[in-house]
Amino acid sequence: GKGGGYRLNRPAEDYTVGSILKLTEGNLSPVSCTSQGCSRPTCCKAMPMWERLEKMIDDFFEGITLADLLKESQTQRV
Repeated sequence: GKGGGYRLNRPAEDYTVGSILKLTEGNLSPVSCTSQGCSRPTCCKAMPMWERLEKMIDDFFEGITLADLLKESQTQRV
């Protein structure tokens, strides 16, 4: 946490930013119809776009670990 007080049970490499965000925020859906279900799934022309965006967001955050963030912050300090 900001003032300390949290200890990891596993190595930092085992925690993805995506998993942490999903635990704290619920989901990463860009629009409610992808997480709560679309009221017009058979006629919504934009749904494939939203589903692709949701996958891109998920893949992005699942591809970053706490270890990656630590390494990045250490290289920025130098």
